[in-house]
Amino acid sequence: MTTALVTTDPCIGPWVIPSRGQNLIIHAYASAKNIKIDTVIPEPLFSRELSTTRWVLKNKGLSRILLCSYHQLNPEKRSQLIEELEPLEIHFVLEELTGKGTDFLTKVFNEIEIFQNTNSIPIEKLTSYQEMQNTLQMAGDRP
Repeated sequence: MTTALVTTDPCIGPWVIPSRGQNLIIHAYASAKNIKIDTVIPEPLFSRELSTTRWVLKNKGLSRILLCSYHQLNPEKRSQLIEELEPLEIHFVLEELTGKGTDFLTKVFNEIEIFQNTNSIPIEKLTSYQEMQNTLQMAGDRP
């Protein structure tokens, strides 16, 4: 089984994780799961299309990839990514999701869509911990 660690642009959904940090996170996960990483695929900056990964899959062969987050996938390329990544076992480390196939990837993209359509609380406008607690309670996110 050929396993690749895939790093992408540092802007990953709600996080900014430089490539070096992505490497550390994924290596720690792989070590804990006893997964041997055979290759590292650095994707270009500002890209969430996994073009290099798709090229390697097509021309060199891969059976498993490890990504920090499903936010590294571009929802605008949903159909193409589902079709091309379908044979891979994919691990999304931060979400602790692992799976393979069209059904798995469809569920992942549905979850990405839900996340993107969720309103966020503008924490930069909060002035205290109590104000944050009150805001969360009003939003229904905390008891």
